[in-house]
Amino acid sequence: VGLGRIGAPRTQTVTQASAAATPPIDWA
Repeated sequence: VGLGRIGAPRTQTVTQASAAATPPIDWA
């Protein structure tokens, strides 16, 4: 319970952090 709610935002944060630490990539 709550793993989905916590996991999704955490994954999004990691993705954003990776994008900020690497050259711009069009994720869309």
